[in-house]
Amino acid sequence: MSLEFNILECDGRDTPPYPNLHRRADWRSSGAKRLMPQLQTKVPILRQCETKMAVAIDVNFFEAIGRVSSNPSHDIDAGDVIWLVIGMSDEHSLEVQNWEMWSLEDSITKLVASEKISRHEFEKILCTRLQPLDRARRI
Repeated sequence: MSLEFNILECDGRDTPPYPNLHRRADWRSSGAKRLMPQLQTKVPILRQCETKMAVAIDVNFFEAIGRVSSNPSHDIDAGDVIWLVIGMSDEHSLEVQNWEMWSLEDSITKLVASEKISRHEFEKILCTRLQPLDRARRI
């Protein structure tokens, strides 16, 4: 990301420049491809040992997989996976902002679930993201 920061540093406009490369976290994909197989492999073994697995995740990732449960469980015996939601404090240090117990099955459901949006909403989001490109072409 050093190239992006160099551009920000040298740019004198009031609005930030459009990113040179498209970068964003791909939580939906990486959670299902990387985290879920680990959970499916390790949690059943840990169940046999009557042990829990803890997963520390970024608050943005947690929001992408469904946010805080409507009735979160903090009972260690109520699930297999302790989800520790990590965020940045006002003092710029990492801190646990939330934690919940989920079963392996609930964890998998949340990792593979996707939020459905209407075609209209999709097109609206797409147009919003394309506007900076259109403006950049005109400059």
